[in-house]
Amino acid sequence: MCAISLPGAACSRVSDVVAMKPVTQGARTWSQTSSGDCTMLRTIFMIGLFAIGGLFVLRIAFGLFGVALGIFGILLALAIKVVIIGGLIYLVIRIFSPDTARRLRQKWSGSSY
Repeated sequence: MCAISLPGAACSRVSDVVAMKPVTQGARTWSQTSSGDCTMLRTIFMIGLFAIGGLFVLRIAFGLFGVALGIFGILLALAIKVVIIGGLIYLVIRIFSPDTARRLRQKWSGSSY
């Protein structure tokens, strides 16, 4: 019985199986495994250094962005409150003094309804 069988191919001997791993040319020497300056270790440390630097830059950028977003939120909330209070005042004026409301509308919009 053959361990690896291909469709349409019969396997009778172990030497017929194709090797999956290429044959090495020779034994490795000291200069092939270590160059003396630890390049792999330096690469790992540089990747870590860039990652920490990137996190630092993101923290500063989002910190400034957070302050600007906070100020924008406070101003937006204040503007919404002013619009609501102004609308309520205009509604009261329109109910109790329609002539004054008409003058206000002409002053701010330039046309009367």
